[in-house]
Amino acid sequence: QERNVHIWDLWEIDENGDWKDQKTGKVLKHFDPKYAHTIGTAYGYIVKKMGLIDRLIDSLKNTPDDRRRVMSLWQDEYLDTAVLPSCVWSSEWDITDGKLNVWVHQRSCDVPLGLPFNVTQYAVLLCMLAQVTGLQPGTMSWSIKDAHIYVNQVDGIKEQLERYSTKESLPAPKLWLNPDIKNFYDFDHSKDITDIKLLNYQHMGKIAFPISQ
Repeated sequence: QERNVHIWDLWEIDENGDWKDQKTGKVLKHFDPKYAHTIGTAYGYIVKKMGLIDRLIDSLKNTPDDRRRVMSLWQDEYLDTAVLPSCVWSSEWDITDGKLNVWVHQRSCDVPLGLPFNVTQYAVLLCMLAQVTGLQPGTMSWSIKDAHIYVNQVDGIKEQLERYSTKESLPAPKLWLNPDIKNFYDFDHSKDITDIKLLNYQHMGKIAFPISQ
């Protein structure tokens, strides 16, 4: 929210510990107020609680042949206190010929709205991790169990497909990471995010898709 990003607002727990329907004000579920202004025990909470990034980086640096490099955000113990259990719930990482590869698993996928966000998210993460571990970015594979387009997104996805057919008219953007960053936690995570940039990004205007809770 400090970066003017409001994609998670619909799932925010309020100061009383209530998760409410923003249209009706109905309390959908009550949580411990200590989770106020979060989405509960999901995503970043699990990553931090389990030290998943630290463990992954340690393995990439010190046990490059490891075949058990799985980062799971689906932890049964914390599902009841998560407003939105993780959609992208796990990832598997390997090193092949000096390249870092990832296979991402998604249990539920809002195709026109969530999928581009998630793919971009993990592509950037892959490049960040590769840089701080002395590797080259490799391939990203993706599996989706339940892919869906909501009925109120049909017009938008049609427009998206029409634009895709003319994609060659626009050059592809390029991801830039500050090459001086060698420690993952040194990447600028302020509002300005100065160490991560998307260069030469051109688009055809925003398509507004409604979010379904």
